[in-house]
Amino acid sequence: MGKFQKTNLVRLGVAAVSLGIVGNSLLGCGSSSSSNTKTSSSSVGCSLSVAGQEYCYAYSNLSADNMNSVRSMCSNQGGTIVNACPTSGLVGCCALSQSGIDFQSCYYFGTADADRMACLGNWTDGSAALGGTGTPTSTSTSTSTSTSTSTSTSTSCTNSSRSGLCCPAGYCTIGTGHGYVFAYSDANDGGESSASLPEPDRTCVTGNAFGKVCSTQACYSSYWGAGIGINLNQATGTGTTPMNYTPANSSGVSYSLDALPGTVRLVAGDSQTDYCVTLTSSSGLIPWGAFSNTCWNSTGTHLGGPPPSFTSLRFQVIADDTYGYNTQFNFCITQLSL
Repeated sequence: MGKFQKTNLVRLGVAAVSLGIVGNSLLGCGSSSSSNTKTSSSSVGCSLSVAGQEYCYAYSNLSADNMNSVRSMCSNQGGTIVNACPTSGLVGCCALSQSGIDFQSCYYFGTADADRMACLGNWTDGSAALGGTGTPTSTSTSTSTSTSTSTSTSTSCTNSSRSGLCCPAGYCTIGTGHGYVFAYSDANDGGESSASLPEPDRTCVTGNAFGKVCSTQACYSSYWGAGIGINLNQATGTGTTPMNYTPANSSGVSYSLDALPGTVRLVAGDSQTDYCVTLTSSSGLIPWGAFSNTCWNSTGTHLGGPPPSFTSLRFQVIADDTYGYNTQFNFCITQLSL
């Protein structure tokens, strides 16, 4: 939208206060990769199970570097590289096209009506989404396995019907990363959005992104929304400061939400220097090259790897600054890894 949105953090639901997502791009075509030439075989798929639910992500029109990035990320997250996503059991796919790259997020669980709600692109029911291309055939890929995992599922968390990740006493573990879950909003910057953690040991958030018709930078900086985040290198205890986190061998972020309310950005950084990507699906594998420091327009700088200053990952529900609509949200992070 061409507007700056601040992401100052306020951690709610625990004692301490911590201050620390080209728009809609799925792959970093503008990154500093060494080759943007399309390969002779510029399509690839990744078959993946996330929180017991089956997905397949299909990419086409890739450069050689983006092809390598997708393959690496898929392998690192425990997925299987395939030539084509399977049509057997397919509920449907959400298709998008950005900067010459085509992407489909295909679902093998739930119902078409429910899955369609998470799609911000073009939804197609059943096997027609893949043109009846048949079942996948595995291709050669790295034998390395993921060195990171989702947040801890310790049974010390309060019993809950919600599916958010378990963070005992609000303290999460994501692979080698550790830190508190927090809710944050634009209220400290003069906005009227709100966010809270209904259960402090779950990665679930509820709130309202209060919209405002803006025409000045001051307005944009005050009304930017609200959301949920997790610090990645933070010691336990009241008032501890999040430190810089360097994920080993990470090529991007794998995530899953149980709902995608309105416009949501995935933000990585330290709240002073942030990189973001606008999410187009409730789950996915996002290469670092897709993150830009101005993800609301095409003028920003893309990452070539993890952010150099990296303290947290955040899911930000954007306040509508065009029509002033309010967006109520209530969702959980059900899977997250680097």
